Amino acid sequence: MSNIFINEKYLLLDLGGTIIDIKEEFEVYTKNGIEKLYYKVNPNIRKNYFCDTMLEIRNRIRYLAKSRDIEFDFRYFIDYSFKKLKIRTDNISIRELENLYVKEELKISDIFPDVIDFLKNAKKKKKILIATTNNFSSLLVNMLLEKFYIKKYFNYIFISGDIGLRKPNVNFLNELSTKYKLSLNYTNTIIFGDSVNDDIKCGIRKKIKTCHVIRKKRDEILYVEKPNYCINNFNKVCLV
Repeated sequence: MSNIFINEKYLLLDLGGTIIDIKEEFEVYTKNGIEKLYYKVNPNIRKNYFCDTMLEIRNRIRYLAKSRDIEFDFRYFIDYSFKKLKIRTDNISIRELENLYVKEELKISDIFPDVIDFLKNAKKKKKILIATTNNFSSLLVNMLLEKFYIKKYFNYIFISGDIGLRKPNVNFLNELSTKYKLSLNYTNTIIFGDSVNDDIKCGIRKKIKTCHVIRKKRDEILYVEKPNYCINNFNKVCLV
């Protein structure tokens, strides 16, 4: 893949799979997180039943979120699950549970090696960097950015779990524009992401430029609408 030249002011960056490398499958770290919840709550029910029920609910919520382009936050997941399991939440700190749960994903996450130099260069070029991510836990997103010391590079952090909408819903970016009073358009904005169905589709719907970040080897990609650019790492991006 050849280098690309980017002169846009606003750079929208997806996190997981784009700048953050998540090294385990969803089911693995999710099961581990649920197990941590079991030992914290210590309910009077069998561990397997607790874990299997919560995993089923987590997968169901995730499916609904993806199919409807909406987002449920962590509290919803806990309230829904504990109601099903008949566990009272009166004396339980949701924040403490969220912290335990997300640390399992945090442990198996790393930053792609080409990212730091790109972020430094973007700030030097006075670009506006915006993290735009689908995640039901704003706590996890902030912990990831802090773990790799990259939070300082972002002007804004916009998380689906905070607004109830997720990419590719174009209103995700409309809400971003409204909240921070930004005029995002084709001449001044580009979105970078690894997901054709989330990031690229959202950018196309918003009528901004798009760059597909292809981190993993895969078969030929069939685009409904092609992105403006494709790269396999951020070393290919020349900021002007």
